[in-house]
Amino acid sequence: MNVKVYDAGDGEYGDAGEVAVREYMKRNGYKAVRHPNGIYGEDVELVSDCERFYIEVERATERRWKGSDWFSFPTLHVLARRKITPARLFVTLSADMSKAYVSFPDDLKRVDPVEMDNIHVKGESIRDHDILRCLPLNLRQPINGSLAQMNVDRVRCLADEVSCSRSYQNAIRALRGRAPCLFGPPYGMDADEWTDLVVSVEKRSGLTAHVRRDPSRPSSRQTTFVFDR
Repeated sequence: MNVKVYDAGDGEYGDAGEVAVREYMKRNGYKAVRHPNGIYGEDVELVSDCERFYIEVERATERRWKGSDWFSFPTLHVLARRKITPARLFVTLSADMSKAYVSFPDDLKRVDPVEMDNIHVKGESIRDHDILRCLPLNLRQPINGSLAQMNVDRVRCLADEVSCSRSYQNAIRALRGRAPCLFGPPYGMDADEWTDLVVSVEKRSGLTAHVRRDPSRPSSRQTTFVFDR
């Protein structure tokens, strides 16, 4: 695998994106707690009354995503060399730093890395990640409560709006992803609500859902879904 050679100009470009995201979080009530011995030197943890996490930020080029509109592709590319830890969120920021998508660690660790060529290197190892599992953020608008709550509200809305094949596909991708990479509950959503929403969406789409539970382990985290058309 090739790795892009460090460029000072690109480094400053990316650093400006990290600063913009951190300042946005601070304006929305998150406190920046510095940890000097992080994975790559100093780490900054963002802490609010509702949640706490670290962030990794990648700022897109204008060629890839200027930011005047939302990203138009069905997947995002997260570099496979990014270390995935339970409390680390990944932010893909637009070139104009007005919009972003947040990817979550439980999802990313389920995505097998693939090699892809780009304008800088050949064979860059990336995780090709479904964008409907990501939380869109408009950095010109406030955070409503927490990122976790915003993500849950987003997925609930997609599930509530199922009325045709397209809206069904969007809802089920947000809830479960799509084969071969299927996910568990979206970030912030408990397993019981996730189970109920999947069953509800499938029923309203014209499918019949049978839910099997292990009687010795009543938590819906042990649920297996079998769908018959």
